Amino acid sequence: ALKPMVFAAVRAAQNADTSTFSGRYWLTVFLARSLPAEMEFTTLRGTLDADGLGGCIVNGTTHRGDGAFAVLVNEPATYTVAPDGTLEIVFRDADLAMTGGLDAQGRHAVLGGSQIATLRSCFGLLARQP
Repeated sequence: ALKPMVFAAVRAAQNADTSTFSGRYWLTVFLARSLPAEMEFTTLRGTLDADGLGGCIVNGTTHRGDGAFAVLVNEPATYTVAPDGTLEIVFRDADLAMTGGLDAQGRHAVLGGSQIATLRSCFGLLARQP
């Protein structure tokens, strides 16, 4: 039997750097955590402002499956971009680090994975605002 999954891709960049990821992006992140008694599902929706130098600011809201929500205002994050477009964003003082790909023009990014032991899955999409 197949398990539910999501697949997304961006065309690999060539000669990308931190300046490729700059401007205001719409941001959506989906998280699933294993807790001792249950699974916890969280979404983050909002904006990410990347400075083109490795720093960014996140504004938005998080919503958990149990109905709890929080507002993020000027939440700092950092990022790196490899020449092939590999993008890593570290949110909330390394509480969540996601890696993925950035397209050659820096318009779209897909993120996934994390180093958090309790995080079962995570997936993020970013699209630069016009």
